Amino acid sequence: MPLRSTVCLLAMLFICGTLLSTNVDAAKNKKKSSKKEDKAIAKCNVCKKITAAFHRGYKDTDNIHFTGESKGWTLDNEKFLGKYKMGEARLVEILEHACGQSDIPCLEMMEDVEGPIEEWWGNRDDEGFDIDGLEAHLCTDTIKVCCANGTYGSTCKPCPSEGDAICSGHGTCNGDGTRGGDGKCKCKPGWTGKMCSKCKKNYFLNATESTAEVDCVKCDRACAECTGAGPENCTACAEGFEKNKDGDGCVDVDECKSPGPSRQLNTTADGTNDAETAAEAPPCDVDHYCRNTPGSYSCEECHRACAEGTADADDVHPDDVGRRCNGAGMMNCVACKAGYERSSTGGCVDIDECNLPNPHVCETGKFCNNLEGSVNCILCDDECDETGCIGTGNVQNYCLACREGFKRATPNDDKSKCIDMDECHDYLCPGAQDCENTRGSYLCSCDGAWTKWVEREIDEHDDESEECFRPAYLPAPKAPNPYTDDLVALQVPLFNNAPNASKERGVLLVGQCKSNLKLIDVIFDTENSRFTDTPVVSYLRTTNECCGDLFGMDAVNVTHKGFTLAVWRIDSQSGWGQDLKVEWAVASSALQEAEEQAAVADDSRTDSDEEAREEL
Repeated sequence: MPLRSTVCLLAMLFICGTLLSTNVDAAKNKKKSSKKEDKAIAKCNVCKKITAAFHRGYKDTDNIHFTGESKGWTLDNEKFLGKYKMGEARLVEILEHACGQSDIPCLEMMEDVEGPIEEWWGNRDDEGFDIDGLEAHLCTDTIKVCCANGTYGSTCKPCPSEGDAICSGHGTCNGDGTRGGDGKCKCKPGWTGKMCSKCKKNYFLNATESTAEVDCVKCDRACAECTGAGPENCTACAEGFEKNKDGDGCVDVDECKSPGPSRQLNTTADGTNDAETAAEAPPCDVDHYCRNTPGSYSCEECHRACAEGTADADDVHPDDVGRRCNGAGMMNCVACKAGYERSSTGGCVDIDECNLPNPHVCETGKFCNNLEGSVNCILCDDECDETGCIGTGNVQNYCLACREGFKRATPNDDKSKCIDMDECHDYLCPGAQDCENTRGSYLCSCDGAWTKWVEREIDEHDDESEECFRPAYLPAPKAPNPYTDDLVALQVPLFNNAPNASKERGVLLVGQCKSNLKLIDVIFDTENSRFTDTPVVSYLRTTNECCGDLFGMDAVNVTHKGFTLAVWRIDSQSGWGQDLKVEWAVASSALQEAEEQAAVADDSRTDSDEEAREEL
């Protein structure tokens, strides 16, 4: 590279670097200056805040006299110290409430202004309070954090103005009344310029003889520039608008407008509707239609009923091939999807599948609910039998017939609601069973110590009826507990150890019972038992009932291993609270029969002996 070129290149790089560095430094200095001005403005605002708070405190204490407010304060004190209105006590009261407890900037500045405030307070007259005088004395003249109104900056320069109006009366001076700011005019909306003296672009001056105030008003949305209100006063049109036919003012460009009855066309750059150009570049895609808006347009989604028009369809216009719709709603569809059909007036309408000739749209037990473009089969209520029901929309109207266990709410009305039939009102359960109505059915059950034949496998009964009976066997739990209402198993020791004893006896602690039945399994001590056959329960009696209580007792499931004792109340009460005891006795049927035969033989011998003696 020649030396001259190298030198030129280096010089250019140096100049660029110097300019860049200068710009960076200028930006930094501007930022620092801006922060300094902001701090100056903030200090002035704090000082003005203090004077405003002082004014409020002065007004709040204006009608307060200190007489009687403090212990030891007398009329002589007031005469000696002067009126409270002019006294130091009032000043202290005002200063204590000038700043909030957490207002740090205010509290910090209060240290600087408290002395000047006291000086001002002592020199004032008794004619009232002049807040402007305090603000000027304190903020402008003494601590010098503010400027007089209409001035700004560290030296309080005058704000730019025309005559007496700062910023032509259409803006504010930056830093006005503070030691900060740069004095530039900040214009009101619609105004611009160094002095805020002219209207912005797309605004017009509404200065007329009947208008007292002059203002800049925004032009109509159709205008890019204007001389007055409304689109007719546009001198230039905004985007999406064009000059009207007469050339006066602007009108909206209809981007969706088309020369044919069912075509959507673009607008050319010069604002005219070119059918050929628009046909090549439609504003919206096949799934959307064009909706014109002032100055623009939007592409809206076609209705779900619309299908894309095809060339082989007889009812599709050639210009609509490849398009789904030409406007909002199903009446602007080009072609119809499944579940819809062509309307006689154009567009598409929903097919009501529930009213088609084919009655089997829904399977048995469901009713048909037509939806737009489809159908929904809804299950009939469970009150209906297998023939189904009739419905409107998604609501069932009535069952065609009621299923077993239900009946019509209104007799002889085939369209009335099906309601549950109370079988317990119309029928009786067999035997001693209680009837409980259930939805669509009923239950027969036995209460207390009764049960059903079919619910227990009883060998000695072949009857399969549902009648209740006194149980011959009830199972016992493993853990014995005579103080519960459940079945209890007790190991019973045998008292009689005679080798030929035919009876056994004992006393059972039945205990308390909350319900009306208590069952106890009595289990013999089989190691010492003499019973080899089924014994006979010969004796049952309560030993400690009280208060006229009446009990019923029975022994069931009697075997050589034991039996089940059932105890219940037979009076009007239910349950008992005392620890009831029952005395019992059982006898061997074989030994008892032998004893009875021996007794009969003894009686026969006795009778024979007496007869022999009588004969002698």
